[in-house]
Amino acid sequence: MASTAALDMDVLGAAALDAGPPKSSSPPPKSTPTPKSAPPPKSAPPPPKANPPPPKANPPPPKANPAPPKGNPAPPKGNPAPPKGKSFADIKSSSGAWSKRGSLCSQGRNKKRDLSSVSAVLAPRPPGNEWTVQQGESKPAQEPMGLWTYGLVTCFGVAVTGTPVRAGAVARVMLHFQASGGFTSDQQWNDFETKVRSAQMTNMRGWMSVPDLNDGANLPANWNAEDATLSNDLLALMTQRMTTLVGRAPKVVARPMRPAIVGSPGYSQIVGEMLVDSSNNVKIAGRAVTQ
Repeated sequence: MASTAALDMDVLGAAALDAGPPKSSSPPPKSTPTPKSAPPPKSAPPPPKANPPPPKANPPPPKANPAPPKGNPAPPKGNPAPPKGKSFADIKSSSGAWSKRGSLCSQGRNKKRDLSSVSAVLAPRPPGNEWTVQQGESKPAQEPMGLWTYGLVTCFGVAVTGTPVRAGAVARVMLHFQASGGFTSDQQWNDFETKVRSAQMTNMRGWMSVPDLNDGANLPANWNAEDATLSNDLLALMTQRMTTLVGRAPKVVARPMRPAIVGSPGYSQIVGEMLVDSSNNVKIAGRAVTQ
């Protein structure tokens, strides 16, 4: 029995080998595919700066005042603008000196008379075809007229001559400058200067008839150092103004301060005269002058 059982086991074993391994009842499950890894998240934006730079405290202030426009356009050649600065009103002297000067010019005192006396002044006529320029007045002239003034004692005779801008235009301007102090003297000069510039003459020449302070025989009564200083200050400023206006130094002629009083000792009408004829020939105290 034992051998029979063994035989059966052998037969079973052989059958099992012939049959092969037992088939599984179901196919093995498919392997799960590995999921794709998700891309890493983008890095976070940089954190904001702790404190942004503060705005500038104060923007630069606007310029206080823009540059002022240039003043007057350049004047025509030969007529440079007058310098700014000292005026006739800036000349300092006592009221007595100004009064004496004005009185001597306007009334023509003789040195031997008291300054309070009054004498009539001859009113002569111009010697030729000239217009008369009165005290404190300026006047232009063109062909065929000349200019003439008289009675110059402490006053200045001032003239500018030149080539007219066109035929028949102004060719000469004269001023009988009566220095009386304050702004009156500046007004006389400004009026004269305006007429000269308006004429637009070329080739200009300046002329001045001034009192001779070194002629002791013809100095007025009571003439003193203050009077001389005032006269010199006026002369210096007038010469500067004329030089600027004309573009060259004027011809300055000193003549006696002999009063133009009819019947006075040493009276000579011609001493106080100044003339510019229609051809721009100039005479001061009766004598022809050139430059």
